[in-house]
Amino acid sequence: MFNWIKKLFTRDLSDNIINAVEPRAIVTEVKEFHVDRVSEEIKKPKKVTKPKSKKVETPDFTSMTKSELDEWAKKNLRLELDRRKKKDYMIEQIQTKLKEK
Repeated sequence: MFNWIKKLFTRDLSDNIINAVEPRAIVTEVKEFHVDRVSEEIKKPKKVTKPKSKKVETPDFTSMTKSELDEWAKKNLRLELDRRKKKDYMIEQIQTKLKEK
C-alpha cells in the first residue's frame, strides 16, 4: 500500500525520457530596410471625406410614441435614446442633434 502512495506522489523520471533535439541555428543576418525606398502611397495617408449630411424631414414628434421616436432617431440620426426618460426629453435630444447637423 505504501508503494502505491509513494508512486502516486513521486515521479519516476526514467519513464519520461525525451530525446533532446539540437537547437536550430540562430539567424544572424538581418534584412536591410531603407526608409527612402518606401513608396509615397504608404507615407501619405489617404484623406477620408465625410459624406455630405442629408437634410432629414422631421415628422411631428409629439404625435409619435416613445418607441417610434427611438426607432426614428436610430434610423435617421444614429442616436440612441433612453426610453425610460420622458417623451419631451427624448424630443429635446432629437432636436439638439438635428441642430448640430
